[in-house]
Amino acid sequence: MGTGNSGHDLQIRPGRADDASAISAVAMRSKSHWGYSPEFLEACREELTVSPERCGSGAVAVAVREGRIVGFYAVDGSPPEGELGALFVDLDVIGSG
Repeated sequence: MGTGNSGHDLQIRPGRADDASAISAVAMRSKSHWGYSPEFLEACREELTVSPERCGSGAVAVAVREGRIVGFYAVDGSPPEGELGALFVDLDVIGSG
């Protein structure tokens, strides 16, 4: 899958339990893009933390570029029903296509 201007490949793969820390960090950085105060972001930390169990459950997919997780989404619910529960991209790729 192309990534627009960068010329680097972006790959989407299922999340793994060992992605939890990186995914949670992406969520926090992404949320900071909107100018929230450090205090508010800290108050959101628990809500934005994705557990290893959830990462490995099949409900999470990650976007990887050059070996680094640059975004993720999570689906809430069970097939065939479900809805987007989270969608975050890292600061350096916001707006890059």
